[in-house]
Amino acid sequence: MRGQGLVAITNRLTEFKPGEVARVRANPKTRKGSVNNLRFNGRTCRIVGKQGRAYEVIVLDGKKEKTLVLSNEHMEKIAK
Repeated sequence: MRGQGLVAITNRLTEFKPGEVARVRANPKTRKGSVNNLRFNGRTCRIVGKQGRAYEVIVLDGKKEKTLVLSNEHMEKIAK
């Protein structure tokens, strides 16, 4: 069996530190900890801190900074 529908374990184990830059990528295999509105999907965000198992991130929406709480499954690191 290929295990369709399972989230890759590497996505769940990814750690982020405050100040790092990541990209919001909504993973359709899991809804928990995802973005509330898909307009932030694909946007670059800055990690501010942790809130339980999730991360608090800042995303620019036009000229305003908006704070989102996302699980690490819905973010990917940006290589520098």
